Amino acid sequence: MSLFGAIGLILLPGFSIGQCVSPIATFPFTEDFESGPAGWTSGGSNSDWALGTPSKTTINAAASGNNCWISGGLNTSFYNYGERSWVMSPCFDFSGLSKPMVSVSIFWDTEYLYDGANLQYSTDGLTWRTLGSYS
Repeated sequence: MSLFGAIGLILLPGFSIGQCVSPIATFPFTEDFESGPAGWTSGGSNSDWALGTPSKTTINAAASGNNCWISGGLNTSFYNYGERSWVMSPCFDFSGLSKPMVSVSIFWDTEYLYDGANLQYSTDGLTWRTLGSYS
């Protein structure tokens, strides 16, 4: 399984796209999913992402509160073979920030050399780039 995480659309000054009706532009921004998905969505190939309270053997709590996004369902012990899925945030407008930063709480229990995750961004909603670099 490969997980492809996406932070959503980062808007540039003067840039607009139909998907971003109300981009988040007030910072700091936090989300704990206690009131539901809050504009976050999941999808991809063979996706089994779920939002709720995890009750797996290894992952059995959220970073804060009760809810989180988790692959493999909320209580099953494994994820779908061949999964290439993602969780995408709502749109953010970072144009008013001089040094935008992203921080996430993440716990993964993956198979070495086969599974992984990355944080991707887009400025046009079509082309996605991975934030940072390997190593």
